[in-house]
Amino acid sequence: MSNETWLHEYRLFMPTDFREEQIYLENKAKSGWIFSGVKRYRYSFLKGKPEKATFIRDFKEDDIFVDDYIQMYEDAGFEFVFRTDENYYFKRTGEFFPEELEEFSTYFDRAEYFGELHMKKMSNTFVVVLIALAIVVGNTLAGTFQFSNVVDSLASIFSLVVLFLSASWLIFLFLKYRRIMDIKLTPEQEQEKREEAEEEEREREIKVEPYAGDKSVFGEYPNTELSFEEILESKLK
Repeated sequence: MSNETWLHEYRLFMPTDFREEQIYLENKAKSGWIFSGVKRYRYSFLKGKPEKATFIRDFKEDDIFVDDYIQMYEDAGFEFVFRTDENYYFKRTGEFFPEELEEFSTYFDRAEYFGELHMKKMSNTFVVVLIALAIVVGNTLAGTFQFSNVVDSLASIFSLVVLFLSASWLIFLFLKYRRIMDIKLTPEQEQEKREEAEEEEREREIKVEPYAGDKSVFGEYPNTELSFEEILESKLK
């Protein structure tokens, strides 16, 4: 029988709350509860010794070179804890200085990425609000809200409840998002972003010449459906 002691808590952290989530996990570690994973807002902790730890929730948008990505953090003294979708959780014990992570992803990078995820939640909720509003308006025009029978009464009440809850949730998400909208880049980061955008633009402007128009040891040759072997044979004749 295992002597391990587990603690499970539900916390509603939105994507924009990654800093608040980090503080929550660090305070738990100080109390001797070590973070081990999260699923559907359910955070799991294993009882251990109190420790001073720094938690980072970073992101990686693809599954390319995941081992190298994790190794990069481990080389910086972090321990990989958990992954859910594109979110990666890392832990580091002892003293930590935020500038040590600038080469990985800056606070602005994480805010920008998690802000986009938050916007998707807002967009989905906005669609629900529009649908619920359309139903309420339709029922109003059809006279359903006269509550003439039980079925119409239940349908009317349900549509009003859905509209109220979805609109309230949308307002809640918007207020969360407003905090992250105020995050600004430093002048150095703005310059770096501009240089990256200019480099990407230059790469897009590069025109790749078609293979059939390239020069070879035999000179230029026009577009043709002949294979390379047929072209080579014709040039050697």
